[in-house]
Amino acid sequence: MFLFWVLAFGSLSTQTTLDKSLSDFDVFETRTAGSFEDGTLVVAGRIQLIYLNPDGSLKQLIGSQGQGPGEFQRIHRLTFDGDLIVVSDHGNRRLSIWNSEGELQREMQFPADMVFEFSMSGETLYGLKDLAGHFEGRPSLVRYGSPVTTIWEKKLPGTMPLTSASLEGGREIAMLVSWDPRLAYALGKDFLAVSWPGDGQIHLVDLKTDEVMTSFGCSLPRYPITDDDVDRQVESFDSEYRSALARGLHRAEFWPALSALVVDDQQRIWAFSHRRTQEEPYTSTMFDAKGHVMGTIKVPGVPIQIRKDSCVITIERDDEIWLQKLVFRLES
Repeated sequence: MFLFWVLAFGSLSTQTTLDKSLSDFDVFETRTAGSFEDGTLVVAGRIQLIYLNPDGSLKQLIGSQGQGPGEFQRIHRLTFDGDLIVVSDHGNRRLSIWNSEGELQREMQFPADMVFEFSMSGETLYGLKDLAGHFEGRPSLVRYGSPVTTIWEKKLPGTMPLTSASLEGGREIAMLVSWDPRLAYALGKDFLAVSWPGDGQIHLVDLKTDEVMTSFGCSLPRYPITDDDVDRQVESFDSEYRSALARGLHRAEFWPALSALVVDDQQRIWAFSHRRTQEEPYTSTMFDAKGHVMGTIKVPGVPIQIRKDSCVITIERDDEIWLQKLVFRLES
């Protein structure tokens, strides 16, 4: 299957070379797959890592449920540090690092104030500080050293969009308006690419000086909030909070945000915009390190890495999780 999106800068296309159902495995999350340098594919299951050969056949299963070394309670996210995979275990609140042979390299506890969004480079861990209960509207990105101690925290410029509503009895509450109120960020070789809801910019932070080197705009869609959106957003809260949250959301407009940023092995920056429904594809714009647009394309899912002009994604289809490998081509 080929998809084409032609710009004045050239033609960016993608070919799907692997499309495999993961129904034989306990996989419940999308955006939890990647590949090693030798072509081995890896997918996160609920309590296991699934290593696959390049053709999609099973290579080995790693891990079991527990609290001991190499065991998991609930896997939440994957990321790569070079050719090592870094796994966050939500249940054990622990990071574990593995190589392409499935050998455990080391483990470390997750920082107590950090949510499960992170990037890692050697001994340095970047993460989003937990903003729960701190509705000051300033995104906070933290750099941790080893052992896990905070060595840098940056309140990024600008503010996150907020709205407010009153509970019964007059108590005022504040809410993040964005459906996904997280920073999108990714590590390059010597920079950190970061964007936050409502800003419409991608900022490159120098890893040596921790200063913003450059910023450039990215086109993001903006949508009105519908009754169905409100129902989905508030259904998990109690009735009083749900009523106040719904009133606040109805006074607001959807603030655009990126679903994710990915820096590939050629240091190009891929920005993935949000989509409204599961049936829609994601729109991805590729920038060079100076912010010049190199191409735009629509893809069915969001990867955690792009290497050798290809990526592995997991998508939900027919009530199952599927694994796909996409190969990109940029033609001038």
